[in-house]
Order: sequence, then C-alpha cells, then structure tokens
Amino acid sequence: TVRLWPNPLATATAGEVGYAREPVVFEGHTDRVTCVAFPRSAARVGGCLPLVSGSDDGTVRVWNCVAGDGASGPGPLAKLGGHAMRLTDVAFHPRRPTVAAASWDHTATLWDVGDPHASQFRPTVLSGHTQSVQSVAFSQDGALLATAGRDHTIRVWDGGHGALARSLAGDSGHRYFVSAVRFLHDGREPPTLVSAGWDRTARVWD
Repeated sequence: TVRLWPNPLATATAGEVGYAREPVVFEGHTDRVTCVAFPRSAARVGGCLPLVSGSDDGTVRVWNCVAGDGASGPGPLAKLGGHAMRLTDVAFHPRRPTVAAASWDHTATLWDVGDPHASQFRPTVLSGHTQSVQSVAFSQDGALLATAGRDHTIRVWDGGHGALARSLAGDSGHRYFVSAVRFLHDGREPPTLVSAGWDRTARVWD
C-alpha cells in the first residue's frame, strides 16, 4: 500500500506532535512499494494533485491526493506498466506532467501523464545502462534527467525527449554501484550533479 499522512503539526496541540487523523490508503500494487514522489510544485494532472509510486510488481501508479476542482477525491489515476522488473525510483518533472522511473530491467522510462484517463500510455524508454538503474532525478528546470546504475555509470538525458546527452564514467567515476543521483538547485548552467556510490564516495559533477 501507499499511505498519505496528514501534516502532524497542522493538527497537534501545544507541545504535541502526532497524527490526529487517519492516513489515506491507496491500494493497487501487487508487490512491495519501493518509491514515491510528489511534484515539486502544486502542479495538477487532469485537475488532480498527483502522487506517484513504484513497486516490485513492475508498475508505476499515479494517484490523486485531494478532492476538489472537479476531481472525484483521493484514489487511482493511472497505471503505467512498461517495466519487466521491479521499480527502484520515481520522479516528477518540475514543469510538465511527466514521470520518470528507474528499474532493475536496466532501463529508465519517461511517461506523459497529462491525460491520466488515457486508454493507453506509451513510455519513452531510456536504454544504455548494462545493469539495473537505481536512481532518477530531474534538474530544476526539467531540461535534464540523470540516471544512476549498478554498472558504475551515470547518464544524463534530455528531460523532455530522452536523448542521451552525456555518460559519466571512467577514471573519475564510481568504482562500484551508483546508488543515488541528484541535481543541486544552485542556478548554475549546466547544473551541478551529485552522486553517491557503494564505493563509499559521493561525487560532485559540473
């Protein structure tokens, strides 16, 4: 399950921190849920405030978190089923209704969920990693998407179309699995990228 908990500080009395209301429970995944993500802003998808989750069942699911603006209330919006193995990470594009996902099947995907009620969703598949993809992250403006893999490499892609822009590896790269990657919101162009690896190092790329 995925559970959406209300803000504990919004309902707590003085000196207390506690969840005064029950969480909203989203059911639908058929195996362990491994990752969740909100959009960075209050961006709407089909009039709904979205939450995205990834699972060991190989699917990405998009959920509506709130009622209002014509939305029917909290519940499922879309099921995205393009991966052959478990999901490891998900991320929302900061400016568009696009979801990125990383998987053990050696690929990452980009999904346009602007119409969550579409009868079919076709992902843009980002191929190139030779082992599982562990992490995905958009740059602050969404122009770039970074992926980190167990093949010791980081790949940087066009955040809109998915074309490969750069591969970071070799002598200056990680010596073991790359477990996480994030862009810094530092206003630099191109943006600074930070990665973490099983080789006990974090690396800053610019």
